[in-house]
Amino acid sequence: YYNEYKSYLSYMLASSGFISAAEFRDQCRQVVRISEEIGDGWTLRNVDSFDETYLVKKTILSVPSATFAFSTDHHDNREELARVDEDEGAVCTAVQSLITLEYHVTYSESYGVPVLFFNAWHDTGALLTVEEIWSLTGIPTSDPWSFVSQRDHPVLATPWFEVHPCRTGEMMKATGRRDKYLVSWLSVVGRDVRLTLSSEYVLR
Repeated sequence: YYNEYKSYLSYMLASSGFISAAEFRDQCRQVVRISEEIGDGWTLRNVDSFDETYLVKKTILSVPSATFAFSTDHHDNREELARVDEDEGAVCTAVQSLITLEYHVTYSESYGVPVLFFNAWHDTGALLTVEEIWSLTGIPTSDPWSFVSQRDHPVLATPWFEVHPCRTGEMMKATGRRDKYLVSWLSVVGRDVRLTLSSEYVLR
């Protein structure tokens, strides 16, 4: 009876665009296995005290400082790159900002879907401001809070940005790859926050 119930539950979740916590953990392990093969940095964290398993990826971006032209708080540690203009014989300085982006993929029992959290830091260790986040990412600036919110991380209990999970079930209902649910979802929601996935995750 228990196995029949599990099969029925999996069918109901699949047809409605949701995913169970067990499926989430299994697919997290699949992501990490492929990541170890291709070397793109995904790791898995298990927090027994919270009964929580989540994916983590950290990346460092070098972006033009003009991205944060309105901010004057983080100029000291920017990397200056010199370029010689041969025609003019002049030296032009292109100023770059080094940004650390960290992504956490957790599971929401309330929504029955994965949730993407992210945060970003200057090389000084200072968190990016909300305005700098809008400039760095591809989040629609006309109404960014309809796409993301800022709330406490479910494990770390510190403020992180969260991509809203409320429409995930509806969006994922249209996908046909149950075995690639997590990868399909990440490839859609990640692109607006500078997170891209290799095609190897689909091919393997």
